[in-house]
Amino acid sequence: MKISEVRVNEKANIEGRVLEVFDEKVIVKKSGEQTSVKEFLIDDGNASILLALWGDDISTANLGVDDEVIVDGYVTEYKGVKKISKGKYGKITKK
Repeated sequence: MKISEVRVNEKANIEGRVLEVFDEKVIVKKSGEQTSVKEFLIDDGNASILLALWGDDISTANLGVDDEVIVDGYVTEYKGVKKISKGKYGKITKK
């Protein structure tokens, strides 16, 4: 699926290249528990989307600029920006 075709609140399987890696942030969940989130800008040549990785997924994925990835995840929107995350049942594969 092309990044330009993803829809909010639906599963998506995209392939692209990491263009930018943003700093990891520590946030407090609604439960009061702290967790980390790190975002990556993924581009497929026509469109781009933010990939959000949470907690242990950050180190497990071990992504850097120019890595090619396949993301099987779930698309959300926050403040008008579409994001894809691995979610509970998805996966991230480095090519």
